[in-house]
Amino acid sequence: MTRCRSAPGWPIGPIAAFLCASSAVRAGVWTIDPVLGVSGDYASNPALLDIPGTAAVNGAMLLDAPTVFNGDGYKWSLLPSLREGTVRGYSSEDSDYEHLTAKGERDTERSVLTGSLELARDSSLYFSGLTSGTTGVRHDSATVDLNFDRSMSERVDWSTDLNAVQVRYDQGDTAARLTNYRNVTLSPTWSWSRTPGGKFTFALSGTLFNALDGSSQSKSLTGQLGYVYQVTPLWNWSAQVGFSRAINKVHETLEEEVLTSEGPEIVLIPVSAESGENGTVFNASVTRQSERLGLTLTAARQLLPSGFAYLSSQSSYELRASYAYTARWMLTADLRFADYQNPQIGQIAAYSVTTGNYSLQAAWQWTEFWTVTFAAGRITENAPSPFAAGQTIALSSNSVSVQFSRHFKTIKF
Repeated sequence: MTRCRSAPGWPIGPIAAFLCASSAVRAGVWTIDPVLGVSGDYASNPALLDIPGTAAVNGAMLLDAPTVFNGDGYKWSLLPSLREGTVRGYSSEDSDYEHLTAKGERDTERSVLTGSLELARDSSLYFSGLTSGTTGVRHDSATVDLNFDRSMSERVDWSTDLNAVQVRYDQGDTAARLTNYRNVTLSPTWSWSRTPGGKFTFALSGTLFNALDGSSQSKSLTGQLGYVYQVTPLWNWSAQVGFSRAINKVHETLEEEVLTSEGPEIVLIPVSAESGENGTVFNASVTRQSERLGLTLTAARQLLPSGFAYLSSQSSYELRASYAYTARWMLTADLRFADYQNPQIGQIAAYSVTTGNYSLQAAWQWTEFWTVTFAAGRITENAPSPFAAGQTIALSSNSVSVQFSRHFKTIKF
């Protein structure tokens, strides 16, 4: 069962009040669209271990029950999603997960205010394909997001987004490599519509990243210029490019031998080191959407939190495609590659981690309420070896699965 708990340290009371305020005084409709599913899958190395003989067959039950209220200028939603299967713990890509998201939206003639609160528990492999030392670990997160969009005139729009997230990894006694952190980002954006099909954008982003144990901190500021253009009714492209500047601090404790009246003793001396990280950032995408074919290609480089001691420079590339083969068959593909460049941390040299996630799916609308989904996938990770300095280990897992989903009739009240 998904449990909704407050994230310690976050002032989410006002956000929760915004999301959970009663709307009974306004005319509207509540709808629930429950989906219950069962799945079976085989993976050649679901825990991404560097040892042979780790293949496994697993089964799971899945539940999604999106609940939405639509009223006069208001929209509220509660989105629970969970998986309960035969795999215990969180060391596998097939581990259980519990996600709960609450959203609220207020629309006026010239502005839109949205807020969301998300609580999640899953595996670090599910979240980013990352391991802690030699295995995936439990990943707990609490995210609060506020966004305000305002139309200043027919051509000028302004928006700002405030996002705060706190993440904890249950690493136990493993060779911990992931960092528990809190990250806050404020991002204002201005846009100017030059033509009916194109507009210029200018975005600023300020980020404060802190390790929860106080061992490290990052402060970054990013500025980007962009352009969005609708080439044809089917094709769109957008591009943003800019520069980022980050200041990283690390706090360590060193042992030093000192002479005292009673002889030599070992004392602990706190030290701090500071470094800068500069670089270009970009985000580009091309999309095509027709009645049957959907295609999206994206490439990006950003400074983002990912479980390392500092904000890391992440380069990511993704191709998503969907094709309605017939009225009953839907084919989808998702190919994702990410490279995490992590700066030097005290005496630990800079290093990189690359991950890949490639999946193919075929969904068959068996009946009005039943869907069968066949899937095949592959995940990869290349990371520094926790046992041999300067060496890299390559991990991968191939999988196939089948899922039966029962869609129930929409409940309205």
